[in-house]
Amino acid sequence: MVHIIGTSHETLPIEIQKKKDTLVNLLIAAYFGEIETAINYQAIVRNLDGHSGLMLRQFLEPEIEEEFGHAKQIAKRISILGFNVPSSAVFRDSEVSPAQKRLQTVAGSKDFHAIISAIKAAEREAMNLYVSIISLCEEFDLSTADVVTHILRDEEEHFLIMDRLSTSLR
Repeated sequence: MVHIIGTSHETLPIEIQKKKDTLVNLLIAAYFGEIETAINYQAIVRNLDGHSGLMLRQFLEPEIEEEFGHAKQIAKRISILGFNVPSSAVFRDSEVSPAQKRLQTVAGSKDFHAIISAIKAAEREAMNLYVSIISLCEEFDLSTADVVTHILRDEEEHFLIMDRLSTSLR
């Protein structure tokens, strides 16, 4: 295993340089995804009403801070890996994922089933991204794999809670 921390990018084997670049691009996508999820959850929480809205709001309000916390952890890894954490200008120019588009669409909705379905899609998308990151970095960056594994656990828990909530609202 090549230890990539403390080793200049240029002195790494080309194959590891490419994997590290891919890893950082995936981390940046995850970073933006966490921030965008928090923003969309905030919009959903502020637009909900009624008893079902209260249940969803009680779940989502703490999730907003947790999603921002995930973004902070990912930003720290990007920095530790020797790359700049992108600014909001890059965020605005980045492509919005399909699941995030669904969250944006339901942010003003009162349709709880559509909201929960969109949240589950965003969580599933995040889980898939984190599994890809873990698979990529297991052979050369166990620290990033560890950080992302913890975030993955949180996303799995969020998904299961939303799945139970959608079942209880049927």
